[in-house]
Amino acid sequence: MWVSVVTPSLNKSFKFQSDWPYNNSQVYLLNSILEDLLEDEDLEFKAKGDGYYFASSVHYPNNKSLVAQKVYVDKDANITKVEVVDKEDNVQIVMEFKKQEYNKKFDKNYFELSEFLKISNKSDKEKTNTSLDSNLDSNNNQQQNTDNDDTDSSSNDNTNNNTNNNTNNATENDSNQMSEENNGTNKTTDEDGKTEQTVTIDDVIYPMYLPNNTYLTSQEMVDTEDGERLILTFGGDSSFILVEETVGYSEDGLVIPVSGEFDFLSDVIGVIGTNSLMWQSNGIEYYMVSESVTTAELVEIARSISVLPVSK
Repeated sequence: MWVSVVTPSLNKSFKFQSDWPYNNSQVYLLNSILEDLLEDEDLEFKAKGDGYYFASSVHYPNNKSLVAQKVYVDKDANITKVEVVDKEDNVQIVMEFKKQEYNKKFDKNYFELSEFLKISNKSDKEKTNTSLDSNLDSNNNQQQNTDNDDTDSSSNDNTNNNTNNNTNNATENDSNQMSEENNGTNKTTDEDGKTEQTVTIDDVIYPMYLPNNTYLTSQEMVDTEDGERLILTFGGDSSFILVEETVGYSEDGLVIPVSGEFDFLSDVIGVIGTNSLMWQSNGIEYYMVSESVTTAELVEIARSISVLPVSK
C-alpha cells in the first residue's frame, strides 16, 4: 500500500510504499488496538467503574521501552482512552477518544494531495530523489576519518551544556506559512528584481541524549543554494553523523517518493532507512547516519532532538 505523509506548511509530501500501519501498534487506530488485544494470550480484562478495562502487550519495534497498553471502554463498548506504558508501568503515550463514528463516508477527493497541497501545473513531475540513503552518502563520505580515540571526552559535557543554552531567535515568515522556531529568514534581490528568501540556522541544535562514550568531535557550517547545512560529527563507541539543513516552502508542491519505513518521533514523522534516519521539524531537515548505532538508538537520539524545548 502507499502511504503519504503531508507537510502543508512546507507544501511537500513524502510518499512511501509500506505496510507500516499494519505492522506496528498504533494508538490512534482502532484496528491496531483491537489486533493487539486479540493477539495477546495473557490479555487482562475487568470491569472498571461504568465501563471496562483491557490490558495487552504492544509492538513498537523502534521503541522497546513501550511494552503494554491499557484500553478503557465505556458501557456501550466505545473506546474512551488508551494508555501505552513502559516496563515500570509509567504512562508514555495517552490517546483520548471523545467521539466515534463508524462507517464514515468520505468525499471521493478527500485523500487527494491537491486537497492539502498547492500543486502547480509544472509540478506534475515528481522529485526523483527516491532514496534516503543517497541523500546521506555524500555527508557520510566527507566524515569517514573520525578520530575516536584521542578526542577529549569532555566534548560530551560541552555538547549537553550547549544544548541547554540554545536560544530561539527565529524570524516569522507569514507569507509561506512557516513560523520557524529555530531558523531566521534573509531576503535578497536577484538581477531580475525578484525577492528570494534564504533560510538560516540561528542556533545549533544538539541531541539531549547520546549513547555511552559518545561525544561531539567536529561541527561545520556550509552555505547551500537555499540556506545552510550544519554537519555534526560524533565519535566514540557509537559514532554517527547528524546533518541539519534548512528547508523552505515549495511553491510548486513537491511529492517526494522515499524508500524506507517511518515512525513517530514525538511530534513529527521520521523516515528510517539503512543505517539512517531523516525527519523535518521547525523548518530544519535532519539527517542521521551511522555504521555502529542501531536503528532503535538512532530513533532515541532523534526523539531527544525533536522534543528539545525552545524559547523566544
